[in-house]
Amino acid sequence: MNRETKRVQLSSCEVEIITFLTWGEKEEIQGEILKGTKMNDKGQADFNPASLLNTKKKALKLSVKKVYSKDGSEQEFTMEWMNNLSIEDGDKLYQAVDEVTKPKKKQIDKE
Repeated sequence: MNRETKRVQLSSCEVEIITFLTWGEKEEIQGEILKGTKMNDKGQADFNPASLLNTKKKALKLSVKKVYSKDGSEQEFTMEWMNNLSIEDGDKLYQAVDEVTKPKKKQIDKE
């Protein structure tokens, strides 16, 4: 499926990301969240906050389509590449991806 993309300008490169998720991609991300949830003996859900890192990684892997070096050449997106970004660039990229992966609430017009 061809989808609209947008580019995020970082200090050392430009990253192309999708502008929306498919239903299946949304379910994959939610699956990562559920992996961090366990039922305790009282029937209550306990959430392991450490699983949020896996959720972020899944969102990035699904959303980033291309990385362009300053000279315009493409480079591969990997978690190693992501982990080596500056804090500012990593946060900027993840914020852009987070906007894509968060469900948007539809506003219902009241007449």
